[in-house]
Amino acid sequence: DNLVSISLVKVNLSGNLLEDAFAEALSFCLQKNEIIQVFDISKNNIGQPGAKFIFETLSNKNDTL
Repeated sequence: DNLVSISLVKVNLSGNLLEDAFAEALSFCLQKNEIIQVFDISKNNIGQPGAKFIFETLSNKNDTL
């Protein structure tokens, strides 16, 4: 049997009214991410606190994004 593996490598959640609570939850999920390479969360209501969670995760705990 030929098995085909398909992985989601790009996620676009721009313009979805996401807020800091989403950014915090996302940062915890991204700590273990080894597949997603592009994650677009532009045009949302993520403020400085949410951006800080994501920045710290991408700076210290994720080499894929």
